[in-house]
Amino acid sequence: MRSLVARLSSEHEGNRAEPWKMSEDPRDYMQDMVRAIFGIEIEITSLIGKYKLSQDDGARDMRGGGVGLRAEGESVISAEMLRLSNNGAIGENG
Repeated sequence: MRSLVARLSSEHEGNRAEPWKMSEDPRDYMQDMVRAIFGIEIEITSLIGKYKLSQDDGARDMRGGGVGLRAEGESVISAEMLRLSNNGAIGENG
């Protein structure tokens, strides 16, 4: 599981100016986080989409994420995050 998390982190953080690495956090903390992950393999037979653009931390945090993604060139996702956070669809507390 640890190697999968490391690979996913590298893939999604690798293009950032300051990419996060698992080695940056205390080893015991990362062991606890990885231990909390339950991995499964699922065969996909159909796909229906839905999105989640924040961690329920409120509009301010979603705006911050949208601004950060826009600065990294992620124009589609950032535009949707900014639209939702600015139109009142997401409250300040989630």
